[in-house]
Amino acid sequence: TGIFPYDTGDQIWGSIATADIDADGYEDIVVISKSKHLYAFDRNGLKFDYDASSWLMGTPAIGQLDSDPELEIVVGGFVVTGGDEKAIENSATAIRQQISFYASTPAYRPVLELHGWGDAQDELNRMSKEGAWQEMGTLINDEMLETFAVVGEPEKIASGVLERYGSDVDRMAFYSLGSNGDSSMWDQIASDLLAG
Repeated sequence: TGIFPYDTGDQIWGSIATADIDADGYEDIVVISKSKHLYAFDRNGLKFDYDASSWLMGTPAIGQLDSDPELEIVVGGFVVTGGDEKAIENSATAIRQQISFYASTPAYRPVLELHGWGDAQDELNRMSKEGAWQEMGTLINDEMLETFAVVGEPEKIASGVLERYGSDVDRMAFYSLGSNGDSSMWDQIASDLLAG
């Protein structure tokens, strides 16, 4: 039929990524689904299904990040943090605006409906058509922010990431905006993750 014979449980979120993950000479396909799963497929079908139990955002990246022969799969997630209260507030504002941008598109309505926020999608979509980009972020309340992002002071981020994504994720790219944290803050978060 020409249709890939696997149900990912919901829409694919982002683009597919391909690489020879296991060095068998054949490209593997990696996708993220709105079902909170990351799937890898090879020429024989499903290679693995990782249940993140939380939202994975965007397109996975695949690359060689360490000295072992296996490629790593990197996923992204929103993080709200900063060196002081003002920086955390700035980060929260920026991430709220980013979430509102995504949530304004009809494709994200099922995600919002899952949490009982379907009406917010209607309003965000209307506001986007009016060009009210800055105001849209104000519709993302604390509950919504904390559903899609790990939020807290820098010393709480590692434990929040580990609680949300578990020890199965060994590489993650943080999507953090507006925090203006210096590199030592991020170095400490990375160190805490490695120790966790």
